Amino acid sequence: MHSLYNAQRYWRWMLLTMLLATMPMLAQEGRQRYTITGSVVDAKATEALVGINVTIRNTKLGSTTDKDGKFAILASLVPGRYTLSFSLIGYKGRQLTVDLADQALVDVGRVMMEEDILRAQEVVVTGTGAAVEKERLGNSVSTVGGNAITESFAPTVDAALAGKIAGAQVNQNSGTPGGGVSVRLRGTSTISASAEPLYIIDGTIVDNSSNELVNLGGYVNNRIADINPNDIDHIEVVKGAAAAALYGSRANNGVIQIFTKRGTTGAPQVTYRTNIGASEIRKTYDVNLYEYREPPTVITRAKVERKDYQKEIFQGGFQFDQFLSLSGGNEATKYYVSGTYGYESGIVKATDYRKMNFRANLDQYISDWIKMGVGANYIASKSNRVPNGGIVGGEGVITNFAFQPNWFDLHANAEGKFPTPPNSGFANELEVIAKWQSPEYINRFTGSLHFIATPLSDLSIEYRFGYDQYKQNDNRQIPIGSSAGYTTGFSQQAVADVQLLNNDVTANHILTIPEFTFTTTAGFSHQYFDGTTVTASVRDLIPVATLLSSGATATASEYREKRVIYGYFVQETVGFQDFLFLTGGLRIDGASTFGKDERFQTFPKASLSFVPSNFDWWREGMGDAFNRFKLRAAWGASGGQPAGTYDRYSVYVLQPQSGRPGLVNSTLLGNAKLKPERMTEIELGVDFGMFNDAFTVEFSYYNKTVKDLLLRRTLPTSTGYVGILDNVGELENKGYELAVKAAIMNTEDLRWVSSLVISHNKNRVTKLNGPAFAVDGSFGIARVAEGEPLGFFWGTTYLRDSTGAITQDALGRPIRNPTSSKIGDPNPDLVVSFTNDFQLFEKLSLHVQLDGMFGQDVFNFTRRILETPAFGNGKEYEREL
Repeated sequence: MHSLYNAQRYWRWMLLTMLLATMPMLAQEGRQRYTITGSVVDAKATEALVGINVTIRNTKLGSTTDKDGKFAILASLVPGRYTLSFSLIGYKGRQLTVDLADQALVDVGRVMMEEDILRAQEVVVTGTGAAVEKERLGNSVSTVGGNAITESFAPTVDAALAGKIAGAQVNQNSGTPGGGVSVRLRGTSTISASAEPLYIIDGTIVDNSSNELVNLGGYVNNRIADINPNDIDHIEVVKGAAAAALYGSRANNGVIQIFTKRGTTGAPQVTYRTNIGASEIRKTYDVNLYEYREPPTVITRAKVERKDYQKEIFQGGFQFDQFLSLSGGNEATKYYVSGTYGYESGIVKATDYRKMNFRANLDQYISDWIKMGVGANYIASKSNRVPNGGIVGGEGVITNFAFQPNWFDLHANAEGKFPTPPNSGFANELEVIAKWQSPEYINRFTGSLHFIATPLSDLSIEYRFGYDQYKQNDNRQIPIGSSAGYTTGFSQQAVADVQLLNNDVTANHILTIPEFTFTTTAGFSHQYFDGTTVTASVRDLIPVATLLSSGATATASEYREKRVIYGYFVQETVGFQDFLFLTGGLRIDGASTFGKDERFQTFPKASLSFVPSNFDWWREGMGDAFNRFKLRAAWGASGGQPAGTYDRYSVYVLQPQSGRPGLVNSTLLGNAKLKPERMTEIELGVDFGMFNDAFTVEFSYYNKTVKDLLLRRTLPTSTGYVGILDNVGELENKGYELAVKAAIMNTEDLRWVSSLVISHNKNRVTKLNGPAFAVDGSFGIARVAEGEPLGFFWGTTYLRDSTGAITQDALGRPIRNPTSSKIGDPNPDLVVSFTNDFQLFEKLSLHVQLDGMFGQDVFNFTRRILETPAFGNGKEYEREL
């Protein structure tokens, strides 16, 4: 830690020295004070546009339009020709040339702006360090508008991204209310650590863990589900190292940055929205209803009455959402406040989810060159859950439906007591639904604070502070007399207290000389994570009590972890005549999770953007058809953090002896050379717009290689350890992305916008440094092996003859191959989404979205159990009977 501290102090002084040394160079002689005024209106409706960002290009000077569409920029500049840039999400960017001479007051008149229906011309900040027009980027950045999020009616923000981002695979992990969603950007880039992207909200790095504090079979919520979709203004997504290098050792899985709504100049605006929906299980399993327990070959077979217990497990679900917001402000102060209450009942009985969400955002100009922004968000939620899926010690509702014979009557008797099923170790699923309780409580606060200072027209300095803190309280309460090993009752409570802090300082400087523009960005980042989890449980409860203090046999545990990351970055973008842009950057990370010998890691990036459509000859010759055309190329490196906070250490574990507490060495040896998983990516692409961006195309090809994968390496027994976590593996993801959008109709009465998103990714493990192994929790079905995709399916097949026909025995039954082999691949060959949005008379809107995955194998483990003769609840087994 001492070496880390010295390195931190060195880099801080170095950065400060660089900034101070360049300050004298930033001053320019011959400046004059100017006031540039004008107004902005909608080109079609000729109505004033509020909140338009008006900036003097290649400077840090600007303003926003007021409620009348007017703006005024106070500037100290050298006389000459300048370009005004007009931008607002949802409108096409506009540029206007203005000559500054002796006249101090310059009015540019009325500026017309066209609506950007396809959102092709946008300014982005994710992965760039500062606001940058998309045409200057050599890498792809996907954007999703807030309306697209709310109109999807998805319960969570990450679920709403499905089908809207090329290269993103969004899977819902369960049907539970507020259930978890997994997002993979350009494939999976790790084996042992989390594959979820880094989430940032208004500059605050937020936690998106899926904490299963009590065992419910893996059906848990991820914490990004806490965020209210109604508060989102837009989302920016970078998917690989070529774009995310500036985020350093946490960017291997991509970055999703969420921007919430802010106030705008004008009278207070009140928005009320209510959503009501219903859900039904699409398809249930066909069950065995054969009237006998055994097949006809059993002379003493018993006659039984089988039941389909799915009718008593599933129900129709519904949800509603009430949202209210107030926003407004003036040129100096802008505000946005909102509140939401939502409720969702699950398709499994006894499950529901309710959430309250409050947000407040304030923007304030302290002076004409200092701006402050504050954001606060409080979330409180409660989930009622049941064990559902997985083996879970025989407690899961669906697990018991599959394993328990459906000829056994599970209903309670007249006294309300449920019978114990015949298969020992498994609970009665009807009892689990009726009497077991597993509530989860979330209390969360996220906040952000930022200051932006523009002491000079070509220099801005920004400070951002982010804070994310939540407490998760999970409970399990099983009353006395229950089955599955809990006849004496069981009560458990687990509390996780998580806190994240991030401090970021960024300086941006723009230097313009004839033909060239130099944009320099440098900054410092500090990230801190602190987590504590306490778990306590008791058995042998006294009657009618489930408190932890009411049991006789108690156990408790506690886990604490802290992580720190210090990062330094610099980036330079050189623009030549608005058609060629070259960017180079470097991020240096020092993290507490890295080994002592590998404490600091570097992550470089480089990109090139070539925009021939900005040439005069292009505009005159092809501008009417191809109004926008860009070729781009990018390369970059990023990292992935180790999954364990203390994997670099050899730790001790508790080992009681003779009733006394004690410590012994862990079986895993610490690694002083532990370093992050390292990804390098090459990205090539082309973007173009036709007929004034009525038709747009974005195409990208990428090749990602991940080296230094963290895997457990076996050690000789003579060392006293079983293994060591080491950087020994490699894998690759390569593929292409295509996003096509078209404004098919755009009239006052009808607007019709279509989009087609296609993604292809090929995943392969190229180096494992050991034998193939099964994925934890897959019961040997999902495996990892060199030369194969991650998680491919492994199992038995039937023997086949030379013609490919299945070989049969003398009784006509297929003969099983005694050797297991690859039987499937869960990774899709193609992910496709086709979306149509209609708006009629500006009053009625219709959103239609079709999503599909092709070339993907799915292993139906539930059906495997249902058709197994030992259990036999499936329809296929009925045919055998």
